[in-house]
Amino acid sequence: MFDRLFDGIDAFFRKVFQSKTHRMGQHFEEFVSGFLFPKKYYEILHQTPDSFANEERYIKSSDQPDYKFR
Repeated sequence: MFDRLFDGIDAFFRKVFQSKTHRMGQHFEEFVSGFLFPKKYYEILHQTPDSFANEERYIKSSDQPDYKFR
């Protein structure tokens, strides 16, 4: 139970102290995946992991483009 609480606190502080450019990038990715390529017509074949996932251990697929749609 406490693990979930600590995960929530960690996520909150990551969001609060996130840089403006990182937030802008997230908004852009949400625009691309939600508006330009809506779920109704496209499926996401690949989505690059976020930078938080790469902090622990680098994910090689992060070298690929951010999205791949079909």
